[in-house]
Amino acid sequence: MQSRFLTTFGRQRLGLRGAVNNLPWLNVATRLAQPDAFNAGLNWIFSRTIHTARDDITSIKALFPNWYLLAGEKSLGGDATIRVALEYPLGTLPKRITFNGGDAGTIPNSENLPSDALTVSIPNGANFAIKSLYYNAAGIMWASSTFSTSYEMAEFGTGTPTDYTATTTNPSAAKNFAYAPVALVAQTAVKSVLMIGDSRLRGEKDDASSLLRGWGARIIGPTLPYINCTRNGEASYNSSASISARLDLANFASHVLSGFDINTLSTGRTATESLTGIKAFRDAFGLPFAQATVSPNETAPWQPTMEAERVALNAAITAHPAWIDRVVPVTDTTEDTGGVWVAGYSDDLLHCNPTGNAAVAAAISVDDIVG
Repeated sequence: MQSRFLTTFGRQRLGLRGAVNNLPWLNVATRLAQPDAFNAGLNWIFSRTIHTARDDITSIKALFPNWYLLAGEKSLGGDATIRVALEYPLGTLPKRITFNGGDAGTIPNSENLPSDALTVSIPNGANFAIKSLYYNAAGIMWASSTFSTSYEMAEFGTGTPTDYTATTTNPSAAKNFAYAPVALVAQTAVKSVLMIGDSRLRGEKDDASSLLRGWGARIIGPTLPYINCTRNGEASYNSSASISARLDLANFASHVLSGFDINTLSTGRTATESLTGIKAFRDAFGLPFAQATVSPNETAPWQPTMEAERVALNAAITAHPAWIDRVVPVTDTTEDTGGVWVAGYSDDLLHCNPTGNAAVAAAISVDDIVG
């Protein structure tokens, strides 16, 4: 699996320079997310997603996925057609984003597709919208949990859809899910974070009306761009076995934040096995890597042996092995004596609730992740 970005730009990691202004191409906006769900009975989804610029943007390219996460990277089995427009200022007529000069692009199965550059003038801190129409005879996919009914809109169906992306017509309903770009890139000096992990970092159980869902987005999003490449139930031991599409995304990040690995431990695997899976991402990405400590789990069928492995995993993380560049001490906020949640910080005793997410974000600075 190889993104077209790799031939258009080359593998532009931080420190490799762009041709125009001596800056790398990096993701430059918030609220980017890969699909984590699919439906083979539908064939199109029309979405409008909201993103915040984290640098002044004069030229932007978008990366669109034809894969989803489910215990590693999966595909629907067919090429997809994508049509896209960018709306800024919000409420105005969107500008068409093209692909090799045409209104539509074809995303190969299991791959990512970049757009052409669009000239814009979006200031740092401004919200803008991406409107996309994704069509695939094999089914549709979308990102959930990280999006909000207060901001996102989507509709979907079968048959031949009408393309409203470059018009003022929006999808028919507010949704907490949508198909979205996985990167919005520009030449920038601003640091950019790729988040990997599970539902805790995804934003599950956080305020569903919030622009920034999950403690990671709450910490990073107010000042820096990020890609939320996580999924409910994801575990490092199997997710790390197929990471080609995420390697594409790492080309447009300067730092990685990992929220793994409660799900590896809940299968009965050991802290050592968890560390092996997490380190596989660090080795593959080759970027400065921050690892969060793992909050408690008080739900069935969590066992004492699993809890012992969680304690061992956190001890290994906080010992700061050489391959972990930053330790993010989430459990300093979420965990009380005896390996239980701090009262009021989790409703289901597995995920931070809005109060817990806010507390973690208040305790941890963005420099703790990228400093």
